[in-house]
This record gives sequence, structure tokens and C-alpha cells, in this order.
Amino acid sequence: MDDQRGGMMKTGGNSGAAGGGFTLLEVMVAVAIMAIIGVTAARSLNALAATREAMQKRQTALARVEIFFTLIDQDLRVMVPRKINGPDGVMEPFKLSADPFPTLAITRSGVRAARMPPGPLRVLYVLKDGVISRRLRFVQGRDGEMSGRDLITGVKSITVLPVAGKGDEAAAGKESSDQARVPTGVRVTVDIAGYGTVSRLFYIGVGR
Repeated sequence: MDDQRGGMMKTGGNSGAAGGGFTLLEVMVAVAIMAIIGVTAARSLNALAATREAMQKRQTALARVEIFFTLIDQDLRVMVPRKINGPDGVMEPFKLSADPFPTLAITRSGVRAARMPPGPLRVLYVLKDGVISRRLRFVQGRDGEMSGRDLITGVKSITVLPVAGKGDEAAAGKESSDQARVPTGVRVTVDIAGYGTVSRLFYIGVGR
């Protein structure tokens, strides 16, 4: 009788161990697995966010470059084909200079607007402190008053190569004093931090 009672008690004890809660080891293993899953998920989310941010920056940079190229194209297509007397003396229709900052200067026909004086405009594309800006100067009226805006930031360098003919690209960056021969076009190359190099060829609309 005692043996049977003891056997029954032992059986009951085994059932309790099997049907009871998790052991400490099982809980620790589960916690470790959840921690690994959480860290992996967090890293994946951070990587996804960084990738999305980089893509947005590249898209913004590309949009700014397209605006910059569009403006240059518009200015070159309506460039005035002759020298003009301006506030600082005679201005050439097209000029490249590197001192004190890389500058592309274009004399273009004016824009018809209510608050704009008639006559040609002097357009300057200037690279200074990593920023390319476009500045407008009134050749006649308003005493040469200038306005402008920044176009691209984070610029490492800009190169403008005059094109005299097909496949003929002269080295730029030098002071261009002989403007009697207006180039056929210009190739503009911009190196932007975090984006890379973008280049485009533009044709000048003078007499063409």
C-alpha cells in the first residue's frame, strides 16, 4: 500500500514537471533570440533609412543640376553677338575667367517683364566656396544693379571648355581675351560631392 502510494506520488510529481512553466534556461534562450531579432531588424531599418536619404540627396542634386543646365542653355541660345558698352566698359558677348573665381560671363538679350528694364543682361555663373550662383546684371538702367541666386551646393569643381568646331574643345580656365571668334558651343562639367561628375554640351545660338 505504501509502495503504491509512493508510486502514485512520484507519478504526480513527474506530470507537474512536464506540464509546468518554462525553465530558466528556456527563458534565457528565448530572450537571447528576441534580442538578436531586434538588433537585426533595427540595423535593417537604419540601413533602409540611410539608403532612402542618400537617394533623396542624389535626386535633389540632379534636380539642381538640371536647373543649372537649363539656364545656361537658355542664356547661350539668346546670346548677343556683339560687344556692348556696360557700366564697367566694353563687354564681350562671351567670356571665361578664373580670377578671382571660376566665372562664365554671357551677354544675353533681355527678358520681357513688367519690372525689368529693356535691353541686354550680363549673366555671370560663378563658383565660390563650393556654390555655383547665377547673377544677373542690368547693362542699361538701374546703374548696373545685380541680382542672383544660388543654384548648386557642394560643388568640387566646374570646367567650361569652348568648342570651336566639331570635336574641337579648347582647354578652359584661362583668361579669354580674344573674343572675336565666338565658339560654336561650350562643354560644361560639374563635379558634385556625393553625386559625381555631370557633363553636357551646349551650342551657342549666335548666327546659327
